[in-house]
Amino acid sequence: VFARYLSMLLYLYEGDIDSAKIDYNFLVSAFNTQKQLYNFSFPKQIEENFYTKKNNVRLNVIAFSGMAPRKKEESISNVYYGYKVAFPVMYNMTSEVASIKLIAINQSTKEIYKKDFEKIECISNIAVDTFKQRQNLIYTKSIARSLIKASTTAVLGTLKEKNDNESIFNLLYYSSMIANQLTEVADIRTSKYFPSSVYASGIDLPEGNYDIIIDYFSSNGTQIFRKVFNDYDVSKNKLNLLEAVCLK
Repeated sequence: VFARYLSMLLYLYEGDIDSAKIDYNFLVSAFNTQKQLYNFSFPKQIEENFYTKKNNVRLNVIAFSGMAPRKKEESISNVYYGYKVAFPVMYNMTSEVASIKLIAINQSTKEIYKKDFEKIECISNIAVDTFKQRQNLIYTKSIARSLIKASTTAVLGTLKEKNDNESIFNLLYYSSMIANQLTEVADIRTSKYFPSSVYASGIDLPEGNYDIIIDYFSSNGTQIFRKVFNDYDVSKNKLNLLEAVCLK
């Protein structure tokens, strides 16, 4: 959805209304057909881009917040049998951000314009859903790999018993048991730089210079972060698009 949204804005800037509407329809379709990913309200401000007020210019702002999910390792093991299965589990990171607000102050007239942000994309939902699609394969590979290691240990254990616990077989058996525990680790690699959520907002403004403020708030109304763009030129000769990031 976020990619379609950016594409829509670019088409609108170029004056290609038909292509922009195609992207908009894809946005609507995604929200209607993929409820597991878009389990929040459709951002109504998106449609406003097609109806910019006369003698005004559209300013769009994108705000990122939170951190994408992480992976951690969970395992099942039995040291006596030299058996261990390690597999990755994905968990969501908690975000402090509950709401985001946009403020635009006209430097000439001092008029203040305000707008709330609406969520447009949940990267966390996409990451978790993608992981779930591969989860069974990941777990199957982990179990198969562990069984192969455990079988090797079991064979060495049998040889140890048959050869009256000779030192060489003792060494190989216990080395294999230890190696199984140490080398069986889950793949918990993941990006640590993606945000959790993407928000969008936009205001129709008369052309001019503005101080643009993006405020992030917690659930109790405490300001977490503020991003300020001083003396920003809003004009119809360019794509008026800004972004702010708060990975809290």
